[in-house]
Amino acid sequence: MKLYIIRHGERGHGDSHDELTENGYFQAKNIAEFLINKKIDKVFCSTSNRTRETAKSFLDNFIGDVVFTDLIMEQKMGALEGKSGSDWRFAFEKSGLSVDDFRPKDGENRADALSRVLEFFNLIKSAETGKNLAIFSHSGFISDLCCNLFRSPFDQKSNYRISSGSLHIIELDKNWNPISSILNLSQSDC
Repeated sequence: MKLYIIRHGERGHGDSHDELTENGYFQAKNIAEFLINKKIDKVFCSTSNRTRETAKSFLDNFIGDVVFTDLIMEQKMGALEGKSGSDWRFAFEKSGLSVDDFRPKDGENRADALSRVLEFFNLIKSAETGKNLAIFSHSGFISDLCCNLFRSPFDQKSNYRISSGSLHIIELDKNWNPISSILNLSQSDC
């Protein structure tokens, strides 16, 4: 059983934060070409525009189950969605809370995001054992999922650097233990 985990292609910023750049579309095309001959049984894709656009080239030629789900979205920033890092830092510092406890208005804190990672993992572990899955998602979600799969503490998620348009291949045994992995393949590696 293999997981092919894909971070969306390079995206814009500000008002374009949910749109792929020209390079992002190029990355998506390369990922689709790499995945086309893999025996993928099912695809999970976050509901963001940037992941849908990244998956589109592959899905145009895929015959199988596709599930679009919010479970594999990036941590929801609510009122800070699409804002700059300095806007986030200002709101965080003003809150007086820890990084893990800070929740932007209408957004999620760290525990909320981790809860979704674990919910998704338990879902695929119970229903998708033995299948090869493609998962089109986001940096934070992917690094948290890797922490869970490799049994690393979640506070070490920075050990799993996730580049735009990158692919991660994790082979698992029947008990969901990693057998082998190739992390952070870039477009030039595909």
